Amino acid sequence: MFAVIIAVVLIGVGAVIIYSGVTAGQRLKVISDTPTTPVSQLTSGAVEVKGRVTLMGPGVVSPLSKTPCVLFRFEVQEWKQNGRHGHWHTVINDLQDGGLGLDDGSGKVRVHAREAELLLDTDAHAKSGTFNSASPELEATMQAYGRSTKGWVFNKGLKYSETMLQQGDELYALGAVLSAPEGGWELRKGAASPYFIVSDWGEERLLKHFAGSRVWRFLGGGALLVAGLAVAVLLVPH
Repeated sequence: MFAVIIAVVLIGVGAVIIYSGVTAGQRLKVISDTPTTPVSQLTSGAVEVKGRVTLMGPGVVSPLSKTPCVLFRFEVQEWKQNGRHGHWHTVINDLQDGGLGLDDGSGKVRVHAREAELLLDTDAHAKSGTFNSASPELEATMQAYGRSTKGWVFNKGLKYSETMLQQGDELYALGAVLSAPEGGWELRKGAASPYFIVSDWGEERLLKHFAGSRVWRFLGGGALLVAGLAVAVLLVPH
């Protein structure tokens, strides 16, 4: 019975990984096949736009570095010990969009990043734990989220990361263009485009990312499938 469970798990996980490789390939194809459209020539439908971050709203201030910016993602992971083993568990994942826009020199378009698949470089990291107490500022930030860096006896093991988009940063967006309620255009998730991707990587890096992801997921998923089939054939009683 144990061999059956192992075989099913290996085959199931392998199939999921292979499917994720298929979706990576689909993203690669859509990015490759979609031409870049100047903002001044936008019409309803699926588009790719490239330009620079511009502020089209009130803006926000990032929690970790206290930096004024257009958008931030603040993530905190806590170490959870379970006997001899443990894992990092996400306790805060806060995305705030203060009015993200893209300016390509021909015009500006609002980008609704909260709906998007965001691929952004992390700007700041920090850690705190038993022998590394968080600063009073960081403890105040955690309390603003209803949490604390301190446990009953010792400090909690925490990792902090912060991603920001600031005015002038490079910006790539692929998604559906829709009419904005206040006039003009906005880019967001919609039926016209199978994907909504927003990134500060640039198109060339995105293509390399999805191409590499497709290859490694096919290889990894295929290896698990083969291992699962081998267990089923060799160890499961017939």
